Amino acid sequence: MSDSKKRNPQKPYKGVSSALVEGEHSPALQAVLLEAVDNQIAHLNPPEVKATFDRLRSEGFSEEDARRLIGAILVSEVFDILKNDEPYNEARYVAALNRLPKMPWD
Repeated sequence: MSDSKKRNPQKPYKGVSSALVEGEHSPALQAVLLEAVDNQIAHLNPPEVKATFDRLRSEGFSEEDARRLIGAILVSEVFDILKNDEPYNEARYVAALNRLPKMPWD
């Protein structure tokens, strides 16, 4: 598979989490979010994060891009929690993961 196909084949991204996906953000913020993604993968919490990571890798996304895409969904879920003053909704989070690489705002 060519390098261009491995690198964000679904560009351009739009919306709240586009900075994470595109790499236009605070390096400290990226580090924290990707650490959270890595922890979810390592601890299988929820297990769908690891399944999504593996699926994206098998579809040709680089490890970094797969992590960023998952991170964008994590940011979107946190944004919804804060914006709507509601609890974490694992079903919504998992549904968004299952739709990747399509973003919630697409």
